[in-house]
Amino acid sequence: MTATVAPPAATPPRRRPSRWWIAATPAALVFAAAAIAAFVVHLDRKPETQAAATSPPSPGVFAGEHAMTSNELLTAIADRLAATPADTRTGTYELIHNIIWGTEIQGPIHAVDQQTWRLPDGTARYAIQASRTLPAKGFDPMTASLDFTTATLLVQDNTVDPQLVDSPDITLSAAGDPVAQLDWYLATQRHGQPASTSVHIQELVSLYHYQIVATPMRAAILRLLAQLPDTTFTHLRTTDPLHRDGIAFHTSAGDSDTTLIIDPVSGTLNAVEERFHGRLWAYTLFYPSQWADQRGPTHPKPTPISTIPPSPTTAAPAS
Repeated sequence: MTATVAPPAATPPRRRPSRWWIAATPAALVFAAAAIAAFVVHLDRKPETQAAATSPPSPGVFAGEHAMTSNELLTAIADRLAATPADTRTGTYELIHNIIWGTEIQGPIHAVDQQTWRLPDGTARYAIQASRTLPAKGFDPMTASLDFTTATLLVQDNTVDPQLVDSPDITLSAAGDPVAQLDWYLATQRHGQPASTSVHIQELVSLYHYQIVATPMRAAILRLLAQLPDTTFTHLRTTDPLHRDGIAFHTSAGDSDTTLIIDPVSGTLNAVEERFHGRLWAYTLFYPSQWADQRGPTHPKPTPISTIPPSPTTAAPAS
């Protein structure tokens, strides 16, 4: 009897690995290793490093500042203005304080420290001017003394001289374009007459002499400076005689050079330097404006008799 043997079970043929899979495997391993390494680095980063990567820019610091044109930088400052204490009214009177060093025709430097207390509507004004004369040789406003305690005083008081009444503050409406409003105000003051670059700059600077310049006004001033036609500014970081950090914006017009030193955080005008034929013509230092409850200093000095206008007299009737 012959035994029947079952045929062996068929074995499926072994598949050769795909060439694509062979080629892709090393790349996948490299990618996985890179992902793991990145994850480990992320976990190992210091918290302050992660915070720095996501924190907003520091006040007064502008990315790519050195590559910006001055007009771009003026606009960038206007876009990020910080408030100042004087932006909120906390008293009755505005207190405006500045020092002007000006070159006299004969050569010496005439220095004037002026403090002005005034109502925003212009109906009250009290000012103290302390002045002295300094030699021009070797004069530098950065090292000049800011002490005027022994200077000659001139007092202006509109309760004594009613003609000392100022114009009211320029205020910008929240509705509409503040830049267009300010430009209109300034053009109206000069009766619509055209103005040169130098006159435009003087108009904008003069606002700091006569009123508290709040945030909307500061932004409008910076934007108007940036939009001045046929005007090119250069800029660099600097300080003023009060050692405040600022950015100096310099421009030339004919024989005159003007430098505006602006606080990069608040946009406030800290100082102005004017030169003529390269020679210092005037330097104005602005102290921070503030609000005051009292009209005049806390301990006023006697008003010099020379500053009081004579009282009108009535002529005797003819006999």
